[in-house]
Amino acid sequence: MLSIRVCSIEDCQGAVSAKGLCSVHYNRLRRHGDPLGGRVRKNRPKGMTYSQIYEWIKEHSTHGKGAHSDCIEMEAIANNQGYPQIRFRGKCVVLTHLIFEVLYKRPLKEGCMICHHCDNPKCINPSHFYEGTAKSNSDDMMSRGRQVPNKRAFTQQEADDIRMLYSQKISMRRLAQRFGVSTSTIWYVIHRRGVYR
Repeated sequence: MLSIRVCSIEDCQGAVSAKGLCSVHYNRLRRHGDPLGGRVRKNRPKGMTYSQIYEWIKEHSTHGKGAHSDCIEMEAIANNQGYPQIRFRGKCVVLTHLIFEVLYKRPLKEGCMICHHCDNPKCINPSHFYEGTAKSNSDDMMSRGRQVPNKRAFTQQEADDIRMLYSQKISMRRLAQRFGVSTSTIWYVIHRRGVYR
């Protein structure tokens, strides 16, 4: 009868893969130099009530610095837009959405998102965010000068002049310097892309 060797890490019952370790602990050893190494996760809220979640959030958050001194920042794994998220009831949830549901006892309205007054995606201070549409969020960014409206940098005549100069073998970099724009803007003009069709 064959006996299966068990991982040498205490309380692990995985079958040995290499060097007396199961595949999970062996991979951690290879990546981090320690079979118990890797990212240490804080206890995540599992099976908690909304009020318990809110207490957990307050316990694991810090106050921002500088311009965001009134912000409450959550040190959690961020999504690709920089918003903190946690696993809750088997799903990855953006933390501000969860806080909104806790406070208002309802989910976000259809087509709405959480918008920040403070422009700090890490902020979970409920007084800093509100429910809004993508349009209202975009209008808010424009009103505070965080995004330049999509407009032409050149008139049609200027765009034609740039194309003519480029055809005379003047480089895009030189044209960009001459007109005070980026080389990508010159590329768009020359190739009739975006607003320069």
